[in-house]
Amino acid sequence: MDYPYQEQFERYLKDVKKLKDSTIADFYNDLTDFFNYESHFNRTYQEIGLVKVLSENDVRDYLEMLSIKREYKNTTYNKVLSHLNIYFIFLFTIKASADLPTINIHGKKRSTELAVPLNWTDDLETYLADERLTDYTRLIMLLTARFYSVKEIMAEGFYRVLEHEDFTPSQATFYQDFRQRQATMRLRQACDDLFLKQHIRPDAPRLTIYALHKYLNKDTATLGFKPAPREMLQAAVMNFIIQNQSLSDTQLMNIMHLPPQSLAYYRNLILKKMR
Repeated sequence: MDYPYQEQFERYLKDVKKLKDSTIADFYNDLTDFFNYESHFNRTYQEIGLVKVLSENDVRDYLEMLSIKREYKNTTYNKVLSHLNIYFIFLFTIKASADLPTINIHGKKRSTELAVPLNWTDDLETYLADERLTDYTRLIMLLTARFYSVKEIMAEGFYRVLEHEDFTPSQATFYQDFRQRQATMRLRQACDDLFLKQHIRPDAPRLTIYALHKYLNKDTATLGFKPAPREMLQAAVMNFIIQNQSLSDTQLMNIMHLPPQSLAYYRNLILKKMR
């Protein structure tokens, strides 16, 4: 079986719920993925291997991963939650589980958050000075405004690249202050990288992109938009191209460290948005 109680549950879906084979297959895909995730990332489940050890926090962690790392839309997120909810209710009714870990988890409404402003970089200095924002959010905004992707930013040893970055005076001040505030953590983690975990993990001290989004999401209300690195980078690049029409393609590519195909992509995207 690919997930616990698979045979009994799928018989229930077919005989009691009267679901089509294609819908049952969709349940299978979602539940298999959920338990595969738990098998890899849930230490308690790895050690015990029983459904009854799964908690509400375990389910929330999985769903948050779907939203952040896989970037599931709200409709897909809600579908997966519904499948998990039906499954755990079934386990509860057959007394295979004493709890309902999904009972307090609600589906997501259609997003009403403002999109990342195309010219958000115009207010970068203000954002960097805003102490209501976390250090990690402000650093991501600074580096994204310098046209680095989050994959580059989170790479091991990326801080060495910044030794040659031509920051403005206020940007340099923020970065130096950030590194000073982080000095103790770097010593404790024995790691000089930019984004470090709060808990000491000598074997894995660097923050994951998934965990980074937890910091970024906390600042959505303060910013008035969700500081998603990919969307911020896209806006920063497009705005720079629009504001610097006199620069040659070579100059643009050098400043934004883009290959020709990426520059062409952004030019086409600008044209589409201006229609």
